[in-house]
Amino acid sequence: MSGGRVEVYSKPGCGLCHELRGRLEALRRELPFELVEVDITGDAAAERRFGLRIPVVFVDGRRVAEGRVEDLAPVRLAIEAARGRAAVAPAPPPPDRPGAAGASRTPGDP
Repeated sequence: MSGGRVEVYSKPGCGLCHELRGRLEALRRELPFELVEVDITGDAAAERRFGLRIPVVFVDGRRVAEGRVEDLAPVRLAIEAARGRAAVAPAPPPPDRPGAAGASRTPGDP
């Protein structure tokens, strides 16, 4: 799915995490994106890193929000930016096109 990958680091029983999930699901109906929840329970490194700051939201690997997320604008902007990056990423030229990497040239070609 194009539009960015949203990861929410959380754990069971987190009220803020549950609330945020509902709000992200609503946002996803108007702005498609992949939503992945990452449970930090039992992951000592993740629990040290995120601890009491959960939920922590990443869009395409960039942290954009944490804790009580009152305003989804930063999340929305990051998703829209990710969608823009995906839309404008140029495809590599086919190998048989003149000037393309690996393309063979015949004598006399400009």
